[in-house]
Amino acid sequence: MWLDPEKAETQYFLGLTYFALNRLEEAEKALEIAIENGFEPLLQAKQKLAEIYLYDKKYSLAVQYYEGVLKEDPKNVDNFVRPVWMYLEQIFDPKKALALAEEAVEKNPESAMAYNLLGWAHLANGNLEKAEKFLQKALELDNELAAAYLNLGKLREAEGK
Repeated sequence: MWLDPEKAETQYFLGLTYFALNRLEEAEKALEIAIENGFEPLLQAKQKLAEIYLYDKKYSLAVQYYEGVLKEDPKNVDNFVRPVWMYLEQIFDPKKALALAEEAVEKNPESAMAYNLLGWAHLANGNLEKAEKFLQKALELDNELAAAYLNLGKLREAEGK
């Protein structure tokens, strides 16, 4: 029995296999075809493709797919972490990072990580008072959130302390 190259599932699993073999271009193409052919769950395919683009340092494409994931699953704060990081550390667009971090808090108002992202984004935009406020809020919600302590340390450095 031969594999059906038109079948979305075939392309999806082929993409995973290529990724495991570090054949990134082939993995990207196979996953793009899987998405075009209606692979379900779509969210899973988009996440994997975003991960592959990130691994391949194609940050603009990766962030597009991560934002697609956010549209489908905005209640999972973990889905905001990588696109905010890419906008801050790889693409250097702190305004877009700030917009995503604000959305993270809006969709996840009880999440320490969401407030941490918002504090980090304000720090990158030079809003030190707001950064302090949101990082402290993150620590109120979870006083063991290492990322918030890291960003608070960056804030103290920015303040010259």
